[in-house]
Amino acid sequence: MSGEQAIDRRIGERIRQRRLELGLTMQQLAQTLGCSYQQVQKFENGSNRIAATQLLLLARRMTVPIGWFFDEDEATAAAASTLSRHAGNERATLDLARSMTVIEDAEVRNALAALARAIAGTRGGSGDADDASP
Repeated sequence: MSGEQAIDRRIGERIRQRRLELGLTMQQLAQTLGCSYQQVQKFENGSNRIAATQLLLLARRMTVPIGWFFDEDEATAAAASTLSRHAGNERATLDLARSMTVIEDAEVRNALAALARAIAGTRGGSGDADDASP
């Protein structure tokens, strides 16, 4: 497998992972992209390469920074995922996640992610099942 094919396959895996995390169907993503669900299936299995503009649309729809599809630091991805699930203001969530991606020092990113988790944990339960998990 060439390096490009491996990248296409990994991007597809990340699309599928995030789609499932959000409870979205292939048809819903297809509507976002203006294509068929079969095309989304081909993106997910890496048999078709996704265009940059389509990847940008997916990143916005899935509330992750575009770099998330390229395996940016896992702490950044986890922070973006957690923030997108719990934040009422998607714009602020995306801005924070994007800001995390430009921090080069992994220790600083991890510390900020831990701080965000600590702050979220001190707010108390809002009745959501996810609030009980660390």
